[in-house]
Amino acid sequence: MNTTRKRIAWTISLSFMIVLLVVFGYFWLTKSYSVTIYNEDKLLENQTIINQSINDYPFLNWYKQEEQYDLAITVLENTGLAAKWDPSSQQVTAKETILNLASGDKVQLAVIFYPPQKINQEVVWHSEDPSIATVTSKGEVTAYEEGTTYIRATAPNGKEAKIEVTVKRRLAIKGGNLIIDVGEEVTLKLEELPHELTASDLTWKTKDATILSITEDGVIKGLKDGKTEVCIQASSGKKDSITVTVKEVLPETVAIKGPNEAIIGTPITLEALFEPANTSLKDVSWEISDENIALIEQDGTIIGLKPGKVIVTVNTRNAKSNTIELTFKTKTEGKTAIFFGDSITYGSGGTPKGYSWANYISDHYDLKDVVNAGKPGWRISNTKNNWITSFVKEYQDEEYDYVILHGGTNDISAKVPLGEYQKDDFSGNYDTTTFLGGLEAYIYTAKKQWPKAHIGYIINYATPNSNKNRVELSESYYEAMKEVLDKWDIAYLDLYSGSTLQGISYSELLKVDSDTYLKDEQTPVISDAAKDLANRAKKYNLHLNAEGYEAVSPHIYLWMNSL
Repeated sequence: MNTTRKRIAWTISLSFMIVLLVVFGYFWLTKSYSVTIYNEDKLLENQTIINQSINDYPFLNWYKQEEQYDLAITVLENTGLAAKWDPSSQQVTAKETILNLASGDKVQLAVIFYPPQKINQEVVWHSEDPSIATVTSKGEVTAYEEGTTYIRATAPNGKEAKIEVTVKRRLAIKGGNLIIDVGEEVTLKLEELPHELTASDLTWKTKDATILSITEDGVIKGLKDGKTEVCIQASSGKKDSITVTVKEVLPETVAIKGPNEAIIGTPITLEALFEPANTSLKDVSWEISDENIALIEQDGTIIGLKPGKVIVTVNTRNAKSNTIELTFKTKTEGKTAIFFGDSITYGSGGTPKGYSWANYISDHYDLKDVVNAGKPGWRISNTKNNWITSFVKEYQDEEYDYVILHGGTNDISAKVPLGEYQKDDFSGNYDTTTFLGGLEAYIYTAKKQWPKAHIGYIINYATPNSNKNRVELSESYYEAMKEVLDKWDIAYLDLYSGSTLQGISYSELLKVDSDTYLKDEQTPVISDAAKDLANRAKKYNLHLNAEGYEAVSPHIYLWMNSL
């Protein structure tokens, strides 16, 4: 029984083997094999191979499993079916076949190979119209001019992929990011505008207006050190921006431009010169070695107070500096002067002729001769016999380098009519019964008698005890007085509303300390005329005492040197 079973099993096995051999023999003879083909463990398909390629894989032969092929499957243990890639069958396609770009755009292209094995997957890139778009050997496309072209990628077997590229103009600022200096102006320009846009569609903006300014025409100006963004935007929403860096140009050196000599009382302005000239750090500070000799403002204006030498220093913010030596001289040395006016000019107490600014200047400064021609009670108008102009004529035979005019206090007290003046009338024929007519006659006479002299006018100070009506009257008189003086080109020292070199108003200088400067009983009285003057001074609190004249006289002297 067992023997029979073994015979049956052997017979079946032998029959199966014979069948297999027949089958394989048939396949071998016909070159046709029905196999299941895998690629990377992925089922491709069940096909019959008849000495041809499947999915571009031509059948080669049975193989040993340890051998390497592009595609292989095991049919029997250590035996299988092999296939090799046919390079001529390679296909290439583009990942993107249509591109829409703006001028200036850059895009990296890519292709896909079939079969996917990485065997010689190099392509040659080519642009049909490089004026529209170019392509590098690595497949990077750069868009240029408006239009359409094709980019081709060609495989070694001649197969190619084609990409359609359409380029439109970009709204773009020409030149890209900028670096400018503080104070520098640059006009921003655009690339050629897209066809659908006009200049009226565009708006320029800056992100930080403290760093740079920008006009509607795209003109930028650096304001301070820093970095900000400038944008151009169309009404359609298109826009472009650049970064603008503004930098300070620091001075490497600084020098001082100005004279080595100056006249006291005459302001001069020193100038700081920078290297490089376009430095943006132009704010400087000024110093002077002796403020008793001269004063200097931070704009470089300097004025001498008395003769002497000073060292002037200029300093930049980045610690550069320079100096000059400046010598101050007087213009009045050895000159002669005459002072006309009323009792304010005449003075009060101290000497038979009083003590005034004329006396102080004569005693303390370098003029050769100073005449005090003040007349107490005299007027500019000729409503009384004591008319200053008539007194001026008494000195017509004398020569003076300086003629200083003053008056008006008594006209205001007497409420003399203000009158009018004609801007173009220099005839000498004036209504001297009015204040302005008398003033023009006063000036006319002085200029006619001393055509070569330095002529100036002192506008009187305000008096602290004046009533409201008198103050208002004084203001109207003094304002009109300035207009007449300007007409005749007469320099004036405004003690009424002007300021000292130290920035203190003359009126405040004389009013604030009125107990000191207007206290006439402090002044020695040695004559009947001086006593009368002192008594009236107490009543009206009008006349300066010696200390008052000492306070204002240096300012008058400095002003004279500026004439």
